[in-house]
Amino acid sequence: MTFSTASQPIFVGRQREMAELNALLDDSLSGHGQMAMVAGEPGIGKTRAAGELANYAQGLGAQVIWGWCY
Repeated sequence: MTFSTASQPIFVGRQREMAELNALLDDSLSGHGQMAMVAGEPGIGKTRAAGELANYAQGLGAQVIWGWCY
């Protein structure tokens, strides 16, 4: 499953946060399991950032499991 971003604007900003998430992903793919929680105020791009990370992870061959709660 690929998370579609085709209808969304180009993802900009959040370079620091994405760098941290990508570093965790790299550690995980090298055998050091990781877990990250993305939290914050509504509307700041948490879902979009998670989707971007999921697409990147899938591109690297990782299995991605997606969930959410209210």
